[in-house]
Amino acid sequence: MPETEINLLKRVRLEEKNHNWVKVAKNYEQVSKIFIDKNELAKAAKIFKKLGYAYYRAAEITKIPEDYIERNKLAINAYNEAIKIYENINNKSQQLECLAEVHFINGFLADSIEQAKKAFNESHKLFIEVSKLYAEKNEQKS
Repeated sequence: MPETEINLLKRVRLEEKNHNWVKVAKNYEQVSKIFIDKNELAKAAKIFKKLGYAYYRAAEITKIPEDYIERNKLAINAYNEAIKIYENINNKSQQLECLAEVHFINGFLADSIEQAKKAFNESHKLFIEVSKLYAEKNEQKS
């Protein structure tokens, strides 16, 4: 019997508490497939965003340079999946937030200081834009 997303998410919470980011990511990969198969796109996008974060955190704690690069690339891939879905479901703020994360991680993978600066600047610009979108949403709710 295949594991349900509920059981996988319970396992994710436990692994997050223990900072087992590779295990967290592996579980989020399974959950994302379940939500894609069920065509629950908003949930899938949220999981891909969390998957990106998990791989980024896994990259931060490794001592092996090849793993650092690979995990950051996996984080970027996950964020890119979230971006596509958020674009598809018209969630611009989440889409831009994930894009900002991609630029931020690319800054660490850049081949030169100039490329890194460009990536970090773009990330910063997007995070500011996202914060303005969130502020506008909060004002509209008030």
